[in-house]
Amino acid sequence: MQNKILGIILTVVGASAIIWCISRFTSFYGKMHSWSPPFTEYETITIVSGIIGLILLIVGIVFLAKKQVAK
Repeated sequence: MQNKILGIILTVVGASAIIWCISRFTSFYGKMHSWSPPFTEYETITIVSGIIGLILLIVGIVFLAKKQVAK
């Protein structure tokens, strides 16, 4: 049961971070950036947030997909 709850939390947080990242890429302020190296602080935070969100989403899905072992 705890794996399912943790999986749901990680999936929601990861998906939220990805949506936030995509919105920053496509926003008016985001279009004023080059999105190519060397990255500015704004671009770096957005890219790192997207990567962390993707990792959390994958880990959350793994937790949700795990089978419960009866004790």
